[in-house]
Amino acid sequence: MKRGDIFLGSVLIVVGLLFLLKSMGMISFSVLETLKIYWPVLLVLIGISVILEVRWFGWLFFVVILLLAGAFMGDFNVGLIRQIVQEIPYDNSTQTIDLNMDYGAGIVYLTSGKDSLVRLIDNTTDDKDPIFTHDKKGATENVAIKRNPQMGYKGKDIWRIEVNPDADLNMKLNYGAAEVSLDLTDLKAKNLEIDTGASKTEIIFGDYPTKAVIDTGASSLEFKFPKDAGAKVIVDGGAVRTELNGFSKVGKAYYSKGYDENQENIDIEIHAGASSIKGEFY
Repeated sequence: MKRGDIFLGSVLIVVGLLFLLKSMGMISFSVLETLKIYWPVLLVLIGISVILEVRWFGWLFFVVILLLAGAFMGDFNVGLIRQIVQEIPYDNSTQTIDLNMDYGAGIVYLTSGKDSLVRLIDNTTDDKDPIFTHDKKGATENVAIKRNPQMGYKGKDIWRIEVNPDADLNMKLNYGAAEVSLDLTDLKAKNLEIDTGASKTEIIFGDYPTKAVIDTGASSLEFKFPKDAGAKVIVDGGAVRTELNGFSKVGKAYYSKGYDENQENIDIEIHAGASSIKGEFY
């Protein structure tokens, strides 16, 4: 048997075993997150394959390195999901909530909740609890929620963040390859800043006027607006595909029929790479 055939067969076996273990939940890794870190290895391996005049060698070996690195960055002992609840008790003297979230890969839901000022419910297999800190200054509660630093992004992780609807809300959200759903229908969301990479984000706006600035890479953005809401969406970026039903385009801006510059509106500014942007009314 030729050495090339042995190598190719070994590669297929390793790749198949990794994906089998991943599908069974025994290991967890993100190819996208690993690629962000180890992409320079691809250049090195391509150079080696050119020197050795074995062109497929570098590519196949890169796939193995990528998957192995992702697997070792992940968790080989996923185990049972545990639930962590951290919260700030309700305080009617709080008029504003400044929420900062720093997340990696996983799933995040943000919605309203009246039982607490801010509550985090984390269903996770991570071995470390999220970092949840808060500090009240005057009538403003400053809240920071951060995923605990560790090797890679382990296991399954789902956050549910509940914010009290009685206070004005300012948000700064930073996340990676995540699926994020923001339900702002009952919240007084004044300002929203999002910095994300390859991700999927859904935002359901309410009647409250919101100013949003979104910086993103190759991602999917989906907006839902209240019927007859005044909304403006400015899109600045490269290969961006837009599908904003009920909006008219003027330059880089899209205006809803209910937009009136003399009234309070939902204003969205997007700086994006190769992204998909959709919008509809409910």
